[in-house]
Amino acid sequence: MKKKKDTNNYSELYIKKNRTFPVKNTVILAICLIAQVAVGVLASKYEPTPQDIIKEYNITVVPQTDGSLDMYYDFVWQAVDTTEELTWVDIGMANYEFTVIEEYLSANIDYYEEISSDGWVGLRLYFDRGYKGEELKFSFKVNQGYMLCSGQSGCFYELVPGWFNKIPVEKYNFKWRNSTGITSVDDGAKLRNNYHEWSGSLGCGEYKKITMGYDPDFFTGKCTVDYAPFDDSGAFNELENDKSAVAFLAGAFLASSFFVS
Repeated sequence: MKKKKDTNNYSELYIKKNRTFPVKNTVILAICLIAQVAVGVLASKYEPTPQDIIKEYNITVVPQTDGSLDMYYDFVWQAVDTTEELTWVDIGMANYEFTVIEEYLSANIDYYEEISSDGWVGLRLYFDRGYKGEELKFSFKVNQGYMLCSGQSGCFYELVPGWFNKIPVEKYNFKWRNSTGITSVDDGAKLRNNYHEWSGSLGCGEYKKITMGYDPDFFTGKCTVDYAPFDDSGAFNELENDKSAVAFLAGAFLASSFFVS
């Protein structure tokens, strides 16, 4: 009688003869490694593209004797996105106490509304048509109140024009009317045609703060307000945040695929 093979005791020779290469597992591992490398490379090279670019951002400020500021805004705005129409924009205001001077609205502004969110105050402008991958120019004027503050050396303004967390500004030019009442001028200003001017560019979330000192006698009556230091917690680069989110998701994918493999 032929002896039945004992399958409970495998010799070293038996194991070597019956060993097979794990093709399936090796292919899966190779695919995971390739995917990890591809995701890592794509995440490192990912650069978010802004949907809009502000080509020119111009403001002319004319202080009034009641302490308010007449502010003339002029924009050259590039609607980069070609998949969705740009029909409105938001422009940040200094505080709630502003009035739109309607006769200064450019012809392509259909209507507007005042908006606010978590302490942020702005003006939403609706255009007469949609813009897709186009450049548009628009302008408006507001009278901005509750801006003049009192200090130890007299009165002063601290103005931070509205900034844009997801839109870069290629060129800004902020002008402030010169007068005999001015006692100090913010650094970096150049005096041209009776206006103090500041020019430059702004990345997403960047802003320009302007501080101007005044003789109290320039103003009529008591027109100052309590000074509140500027809080820049709302100014940040949202495009960089988008990039960080992609990097985080890529890292989570790499980690999960590592454990799976």
